[in-house]
Amino acid sequence: MDLKEAKRTIEAGKAILGIEFGSTRIKAVLIDQDNKPIAQGDHEWENQLVDGLWTYSIDMIWKGLQDCYADLRKAVQNQYSCDIEMLAGIGFSAMMHGYMAFNEKQEILSTTISPCAGVSATCMSVFWRTTST
Repeated sequence: MDLKEAKRTIEAGKAILGIEFGSTRIKAVLIDQDNKPIAQGDHEWENQLVDGLWTYSIDMIWKGLQDCYADLRKAVQNQYSCDIEMLAGIGFSAMMHGYMAFNEKQEILSTTISPCAGVSATCMSVFWRTTST
């Protein structure tokens, strides 16, 4: 994809945003409708040992997400001289060995990393019920 075509995709609101919460970085990738990368941004982070458990605080999650997206926007502005104003879609993924569960007040329900690491949805739902009560 050439620069002009990528810029048209962004300006038309046809780009798709993917965000991945990795164990050492949060990554954002903007792709076109053919799944070709247009731009990317990231934010480095590390988990913390809190009360004997490795975790990420809610503040770290929000700050990291905001910083990652700001880095992506800066890359788009630098490469294409335009802003992201609308997206065709957005998707999130997270570490295969953990997850962050929140209640309606956006409080973390459990700081425990899942022992189910990619095992099954059933295992995750059992873990969810046992940690959210």
